[in-house]
Amino acid sequence: MPEYSSVYSSSESSTTENSFEIASDGSGNYKLDNLIIAPIETEWHHLAISYDGNTFKAFINGQEVLAEELAYSFKFDLFRIGTNRNDDKGFEG
Repeated sequence: MPEYSSVYSSSESSTTENSFEIASDGSGNYKLDNLIIAPIETEWHHLAISYDGNTFKAFINGQEVLAEELAYSFKFDLFRIGTNRNDDKGFEG
């Protein structure tokens, strides 16, 4: 899967600076910014994420695979499933 092909992305319509994106890292992994979430596989999996204002958590098939403290300030007016925040790299799956 090409780098930045996204499963989910949100951003302000005027900029990509304030954004949140689950994407491919180009090396076979899902990532959030520089955090590796899990390997990309050819089987379907349930990927869930949560953020409580302090800690980002990722779950694959109900199992927690990542918990990291992150400082995010969310304000989105665009919500996309299956493409990146620039709407130019779709999810292949």
